[in-house]
Amino acid sequence: MFKLVLIKNELFKIKLVNESRLYKLKCNFSFPNIVAPKLQEKEIIPTKQKQNIMADDNYDGLSQVIVDSIPEEYIIPQGTKKITSNGVQEIKKYENVDVEVPTDNIYDYFYETPPKMTNYTELMARMVKKIPQIDVSKVDTTLKMFYNFSSIEEIESLDISSSENSSQMFEGCTRLKSIGSLKTGNLKNSVSRMFYNCRALNSLPQIDTSKIKTFSYFLANCVNLKNVPELDFSNATNLNNAFQNCLALNLLGGFKDVGKAYLKTAKENNPAYTLNLSFSNSLDNTRASLNVINDLYDIKSAGVKNQQLILGSDNLSRLYPEQIEIATKRGWSVL
Repeated sequence: MFKLVLIKNELFKIKLVNESRLYKLKCNFSFPNIVAPKLQEKEIIPTKQKQNIMADDNYDGLSQVIVDSIPEEYIIPQGTKKITSNGVQEIKKYENVDVEVPTDNIYDYFYETPPKMTNYTELMARMVKKIPQIDVSKVDTTLKMFYNFSSIEEIESLDISSSENSSQMFEGCTRLKSIGSLKTGNLKNSVSRMFYNCRALNSLPQIDTSKIKTFSYFLANCVNLKNVPELDFSNATNLNNAFQNCLALNLLGGFKDVGKAYLKTAKENNPAYTLNLSFSNSLDNTRASLNVINDLYDIKSAGVKNQQLILGSDNLSRLYPEQIEIATKRGWSVL
């Protein structure tokens, strides 16, 4: 009886039991090299569905799996949102989205027979019939954006909230009849001639004018304009001919705090400070005129020299002396 004992690489010792002699035996034998596995660490975003986490093809296995915590604002999508119109939609809280937006006819937006012109810029200005809902909220100026687009009849919705200057934006849009909505959040410098010569325009949408300084010729030559909502004129310093030739103007919401930004150093009856509505002879009885009078800022108490509100003889004849006195006590001459 004997046992085999490893002495060193490829060499063994044979020891006979109960025998003191040793025998050496050389054989062709070696242990295989041990290679460490290549392991992968993965970071997992939690989901509503069950996930089977496996190592990628070039790895032997996973050493660690980290599952991120669910954020506080995490929303489990539920339900279905139905979208029936173009535009930017918020859908992250819905599990499904059902889109049923009708396909528009291209001729809703362009005339079928374009005019014969070689200048493509001018050609587009004569072809476009309707502006769809578009987002230009990152544009910092809309100066002359649709200048002389005389073919436009309708604008669905425009977000120009980053524009600082919208002067002459729609000037010369002689066929423009309606504007669905116009967002003007940061508009703060000028709307000079913005709607100049928009002869078919019927009403002005509600817009934020609280930061605007210059309104010169703002709605001049809008001969069919009938309705203007209350506008914030608290920063206005130039009203020169803002409502020139607004012959059909009937419903007028007023001009909030007009005169508040007037300078004490300005001369009396400054043409830029004059609010002239004399072209609009058919203001709705006394309501429109009173809306204007009640919105006048008390420039007298502010130390500003006397300025003018020109209503014209027809509108003035509908007012009582005590109504006119509201304006005069605030430093305005009513003509």
